[in-house]
Amino acid sequence: MLPLYILVAAASGFWGVSAVLEKKALGKEYASAYLSSFALITAVFSIVLLPFSNFSMSVQSLSLIYIYSVITTFAYLLVARIFRHSNISASSPLFSTLPQVLIVIFAFLILGESLSYFQYLALAILLLAAYFMLFGSRSRAYFQSNKYRIMTVIYSLVFGASAILLKYVLFSVNIFAFLVLSQIFMLINMGVYMQLKYGGIKETASNLRKHSGIIIPISVLTIGYRAFYYAAVSLVAVSIAAPLVNTLYVAITLLAGIFLFKEKDALRKGVLAIVIIAAAYALVS
Repeated sequence: MLPLYILVAAASGFWGVSAVLEKKALGKEYASAYLSSFALITAVFSIVLLPFSNFSMSVQSLSLIYIYSVITTFAYLLVARIFRHSNISASSPLFSTLPQVLIVIFAFLILGESLSYFQYLALAILLLAAYFMLFGSRSRAYFQSNKYRIMTVIYSLVFGASAILLKYVLFSVNIFAFLVLSQIFMLINMGVYMQLKYGGIKETASNLRKHSGIIIPISVLTIGYRAFYYAAVSLVAVSIAAPLVNTLYVAITLLAGIFLFKEKDALRKGVLAIVIIAAAYALVS
């Protein structure tokens, strides 16, 4: 197993770059059509991990992996919509801060993990900075409507729950087998969703033909991010692994939002992001 700092750096970098590309893709695609194409390509690429996978597991573990895939599918639908209708330099730091509150609470109640008083103080600072980013007087310009603020909060609940479930499942399941199965299940979930609500596989295929040039690299980066992140979670408490991975991700997406997507109010967002990053480091100190 690679050292923790390498796992964290790789996961953060892959996640940050894939988020920037995803924001760019969603400027041209609808969220559901994009996600269905993404799920297809990601599932196909995950097959390369089969030689490293051990699928020996209980029915209960398999069921939990499917439940995780349902939660992840819902979370990705939320993220895609939020990215499409908000500033990435505002929404990405929120994605990396709000779930920490729930991760710590869930980790304490379910996994028996705990933090020091100083770390809880750092978590409070994270929450305060997130509040100003989400509900501050100037934050209305960051989101197209109040609906996407609510989606951001819902995503935080979903992500917190999925992070704890991930840690629980990885106690007894091979990381690579988990990755392959969760991607295949996510593809099935999106296939059912698209068939019930939209044009089914035809719309997915049409979207993939038009935008494969950007969806393919996003899928490759996502596979890399998840593999490194799952490995990091298997080594340390999830309440510690998540903030570490989020740090570089915040920096990448903030800079991309300001310089690539020309999003305004850079100074305020930058200050809040610095507070978030500093608190994240204090959280894992």
